[in-house]
Amino acid sequence: MQYLSYALQQEHIINRFLVSETYVQPVKGEAVIIQKEANVWEGSVGAASHVNPVRETFVKQRREAIEPYPTFTEKVVGGSVLYGGKELELSARFPFNDPVLSLSGFYPNPTWISATAITFLDAMKPMDLGCELSVCGGARIWVNQQLIATFTPHVRNQMQQKHITLPLRQGENEVVVFWDEFAERDSDCSFSLSLDSKVEGLVQKLPIGERDAALVLAVEEALGNLSCKSNHVRTGEVELFCPNPYENQNLEIHLAGATEENFMVGDLYETTAVFLPSKSTCSLGPCEQLPIGYLQFKATVRVQGMSMAYHLAFENFPLSLVPQAKPTMDERKQQAFEVLARYGERNANRAVA
Repeated sequence: MQYLSYALQQEHIINRFLVSETYVQPVKGEAVIIQKEANVWEGSVGAASHVNPVRETFVKQRREAIEPYPTFTEKVVGGSVLYGGKELELSARFPFNDPVLSLSGFYPNPTWISATAITFLDAMKPMDLGCELSVCGGARIWVNQQLIATFTPHVRNQMQQKHITLPLRQGENEVVVFWDEFAERDSDCSFSLSLDSKVEGLVQKLPIGERDAALVLAVEEALGNLSCKSNHVRTGEVELFCPNPYENQNLEIHLAGATEENFMVGDLYETTAVFLPSKSTCSLGPCEQLPIGYLQFKATVRVQGMSMAYHLAFENFPLSLVPQAKPTMDERKQQAFEVLARYGERNANRAVA
């Protein structure tokens, strides 16, 4: 068995886990009549003060539920967790300094979402490890298969904190986290673990089977340094930089992204950045070929059958596509409408143009 081994982030954050696929189950409730105001913006004077009664019922049930220790087929990349009649695959999470594990997303209908995470901590000696558990939703934690914490605040889209203690023995320790939430519309479901103080020699380990751990770590390091050579591209080629670890093959990074509003309607621009062997730069082509605006991409690379993703962002505004200003205001307005109709984001402004 090979392992990816990491020190704690900033010497006190546990954020290296194998994470299962997200379990999703629709939530239905009985019809009720709400007497108070509804459909009023949160924070306004007349904002509704009630809580979704279906959510209240769900939270009550989850707080009363006794969650058993998760059933794993294999505790390794490519293994799985059995939950709710489904087999949910485990994948290595590459956080790129993000201390929070999140299932955030948009759910148009009430939905129960959950996932399971597992990591292994190597300790130089037995210790009771004090740490802060932050949760948006609810969480249960097992150490060496013993339930040591249950925290179910379920405050919508707000992280809540609880101090817990992880009882570690000398050598390898298994830490499992199950977390869940009632998702409705834009919803966060997340957790983080931060130690009270720095602990010398504590190591996070992820089992990856017989994969080449050194190569995986090298590609992870490279992807974390991916960048556009200019934060604001106006002319010429869109050039990317990445310290390619491959000497005998291409490094291929798939990019999928858009401006914020185009992303919301699923209008994504996709391409592949190809770094030739030992080369640290590549071109995505002329800037005129990419969408206009502030572009945010999910950059994904596969190594040894494992997928890791990073975020890349830059502004693209090709000056060659900007028409020379006409002499009158009416003509300039017409030019603006034409540019907006052709290159604008897919929103009401473009529809009007």
